[in-house]
Amino acid sequence: MINKPILILFAFVFCNNLNAQSSASIRRKDIRKVEQKQIDYKDGKEIISKWSLDEYDKWGRVISEKQFNSDSTYKVFETFQYDRKGRVLSQCEFDKFGKLKKKTDIEYDNMNDRKEERVYSSNNELIEVIRFKYNAFGFKTEEITFKPDGLTILKKIIYSHDSKGSIIERKVFDDKGKLIQARNYLISYN
Repeated sequence: MINKPILILFAFVFCNNLNAQSSASIRRKDIRKVEQKQIDYKDGKEIISKWSLDEYDKWGRVISEKQFNSDSTYKVFETFQYDRKGRVLSQCEFDKFGKLKKKTDIEYDNMNDRKEERVYSSNNELIEVIRFKYNAFGFKTEEITFKPDGLTILKKIIYSHDSKGSIIERKVFDDKGKLIQARNYLISYN
């Protein structure tokens, strides 16, 4: 029997990537919506607070991601293009006026895990390259963002999981290895 969460997910502190939980875990747990709250800190003081609402279809694919400022004003909207296997091939981010801000093309490995993302500006210039690492269980453990040269690190994200494989912590480090953001997840199961 599949355990279904009672309290789906509350994320406190840093939210940027809608794919914190995998599509498989979304499907297994029958998750349909995830509300996330982001609080960024600098020198121990709150500087930005945002929230987002992600909606999923019955296959665990993101239908939409809507981001809002702390005062609930609309900030950004993202769209997703899928392949026949249900994997996201590209992701487009639009500003509050509907203008394309950036496009991300996604490449997968032979295990169907994200291998690399290439992020382009609205005028099709490569902005950054993101590479992913996984543990022996197939859980994402690292996400490293590089400059377009693919060598110079801009930031690194480390993930921690619970015994069921759900992400319970996400820490973001800058190019010097300093912790700049953290996100903790509280997930309750039946």
